[in-house]
Order: sequence, then C-alpha cells, then structure tokens
Amino acid sequence: MNELQRIELKTEDRVNNGARGRDCHFPTYVSVMATPHSHDPVQDYTRRASSADVAAVRVEWRARRLSWSRLAGALVVVLSIVYANRGGSPGIAWITAAIGAGAFIVLVHLHRHAAARATRERETAAACRAGVARCLRDWPNVPPPRLATSPAGRGATARDLDIFGDVSLFHLLDVSAPALGGTRVVEWLLADPADVATIMERQRSVAELRSRPAFLLDAALIGRHGHYTLRSASGDALASFVSWCGHMSSPQTPWPSRGRLAGCCVGLIFALTVWHARFAVPLIALLVFVQLSLSVAARRHLTATLTGLGSLLPQLRGLDASMRLIIDEAEVPGLFGTVQQELRREGAADALGKLDAILTWNDVYLTPMAHWPLNALVALDVHLAAALERWRARYGSHIAEWVDRTSSAQALTALATLAYENPDWIMPLVSDEPSEPAFDAERAAHPLLAPAIAVRNPVRLAVSGSVLVLSGSNMSGK
Repeated sequence: MNELQRIELKTEDRVNNGARGRDCHFPTYVSVMATPHSHDPVQDYTRRASSADVAAVRVEWRARRLSWSRLAGALVVVLSIVYANRGGSPGIAWITAAIGAGAFIVLVHLHRHAAARATRERETAAACRAGVARCLRDWPNVPPPRLATSPAGRGATARDLDIFGDVSLFHLLDVSAPALGGTRVVEWLLADPADVATIMERQRSVAELRSRPAFLLDAALIGRHGHYTLRSASGDALASFVSWCGHMSSPQTPWPSRGRLAGCCVGLIFALTVWHARFAVPLIALLVFVQLSLSVAARRHLTATLTGLGSLLPQLRGLDASMRLIIDEAEVPGLFGTVQQELRREGAADALGKLDAILTWNDVYLTPMAHWPLNALVALDVHLAAALERWRARYGSHIAEWVDRTSSAQALTALATLAYENPDWIMPLVSDEPSEPAFDAERAAHPLLAPAIAVRNPVRLAVSGSVLVLSGSNMSGK
C-alpha cells in the first residue's frame, strides 16, 4: 500500500458516497488513498476471450462427433431388433441391442456435457468482450442496460451526473441480475449516502473482490451473459416468487397425510402382486383407482399453487447459481463476507436445491406418457404436493431475506468489477469530521470518458456548502 496521496477521484466515490439521485446536501469529507493495481484488464479480457473462442471451437467439434456417435448407437439398436425379427440369433441380437442402448445413453450424457461447455465458452468470450468495451468506453459495443428507472424517479442530480441511460454510470455497473444486484445498485445510487461505517464495510469487500477476476467473470456469466433467464427476469417476477415462498398453507392441508396414504397403496400393490391372492387383481385395480384419484386432486392443487409464477425453474436456478457462487468463494472481508457467513449458516443454497428437485419432478406432467403411469404406480403428484408443502413450511419464510442478501452481494460484485476494469481508480477516504474539507481530490476526471482522452483536474471544496462554478466557452465539455 502506498502512502496516503490525494490523487484521481473518479467513479467509486460516487458509488460509495456522493452521486445520488436526489438533490441533497452531503456534509461528508472525501479524500482518496492510492491502491496499486498493475494489471491491464483490457489485455486480460482479450487473452481470456481468445482462449474461450479456441476452446469453444474445439468442444463444438467434439459435440458434433458425439452427436453422430449417438445416432450410430441408436442405429445399432434398430438393426439388432430387425436382425432378430428376420431369423437371426436372438441372443446375439439382444446383447448387441443392449450394448447399443447403453452406448446411446452414455453418449447422450457426454453430448449434453460438451454442448453445455461449448455454450459456456461462448458466453465467457462475450463477457470478456463486453468487459473490454466497458474499459475503453466503447459504448456501442457495451451491452445495453437492462434496468431503467422512470424520469420521475431519477431526480435532477441523477440526470445531471448521467447516473442512468445508454451512456451512464449504471451502464458500467450493469453486470448482475436486474432483479437482484441491478435493483440494489439502483437503490444505492439513488439513496442518501450510508453512514461511514457501512461505506467502510462495502469498501473492504470491493477492495478484496477487485483482485479476484475469475470470481468477477463467473458472477458476470450468471448475472449478465449466462443462459439463466433470471438475468432478464423483472423485479415483479422475483417478487411473485418471494411472495409465493412466504405464503404458508393452512394447518389443515392434507397433502402430507395423503402422501403417506399413497405410499401405503404402493406397498399393498407390491404385497398383493407377490402374494398372488385370489382377489389381487380387483384390489390392485381399486388401489390404482385410489392413487389416480388422489393424483388428480394433487395435480389441481399443484396447478393452483404454482399459478402466476411463470417459468419458475430458470429463475430459481439463476438465484441458486448466484448463491452457490457467493458461498463457495473464499472468505471476503466486509459486508460481502457477512452475507457469505449468513447464507452458509442457514443452508440457503441447499434449500433452493431441494426446491429445484421438486419442481424438476413436477415438470414430468408435461410428458403424459410418463406422468400418468407414475401416478398409477406411486402417486407422483401426491408426493410432490406433500413435498412442496413441507418445503414452504420449513424454508419459505427465509427466502425474502436470502434474496435481499444475495442482492447486496451482487451489487458489491458489480462495484468490484468496475474497480477491476479501472485499475487506476482508487478508493475514497470518507469522513464526517466537520473540520475536514468537504471534497478534496487531485486529477479528478469524468468517469464516462475514455481514459485516453479524459482531462484530469484538481477539485477542492474547503468547507461544507462550498460551490464551484465552471464558466467560459465550450460548456458542454465542462
């Protein structure tokens, strides 16, 4: 760490302290401390994008070969069946068919894995190129901002300082999910400054995260460039999910007991089948009728319960992926670390994983040929309804808090990404001591101009309430 210097004050003082969306008086004193960062983000991003492009081409070629191999496996199965039907050796035919079927299943799995990896490499390359555009202020090539606020909600200060818009501070920060970190960034930009202790906790996290480019890139893949549709989900969609999770069913809901009844029916069917009882067939038919009747009622309950949530699984998986990334990252000081500890202690990611499993099984109803046989055999919908009730009773009330913490962590990640992409920017020193200057910086420059053309100047407001007036020609530049 270099000695204390008053040097270039740029965007981070706005993010953490000053530039807000309402016309307010901020008595906070700001100076700046140099933090050495010798990396070249443009070079790093370019190298990573090139590597991802090469990897994507290689993996896509492997995926194509696996696709053809998968087709060959299916063809082996078909030819083996034809061979057996035309008088060939049944033993050889069925062994060959079994081998072909097994190879087909394995190749399907490998093909999906290769296709997913190729997609991720392409997304990584896109994320890196967007990072280069942000670093160079190449605004036409920066992905457009996805979260807009109404003019009435911005305030004169936000408009004057270009907080929002196609060329704006928020545009540089738009690397997280709109309904999570994006919304939280907007809240922080428009709100009055936080207290000094809160600012310091945020700064500690940003200062550490800016030195972890691999984590920042993974976060951008989830929130901005990845395939999770949470990145395009509205805040209303996420709010509906949170409201649904917090809605507790009445104590009289019978689905857990009906699930146990369905389990007993399965046991009786198995016992009667093994026992070969005289009345086994009619009893099994009766039990299957009971199971299907319960399943029909359960399906109605599930449909009513999940109505209005839209495509819940992609949103859930985006939230789950973000939580897991936060939890799995090495300990970070400050506010981000507090979020990590709380999410780990409460088992947030595991809870969302359980809900994901329930909803994945629920999607079986989209395939009737599999759905109703499963209901006849094990009353699948009854068990799903019971599992959903148990999940909401145990975890539903925690979701709002987990979403709030994840939003704060994503917002800190967005600030850290901005800091990483501008290595010559420094962290402001913030104080509320009235004896200190209200604002003191050297080599201050406009954060939305390309670093190569921005002209830097000293700015000092000696006391709170001071005003600096710029006059002369070419006022648009000022």
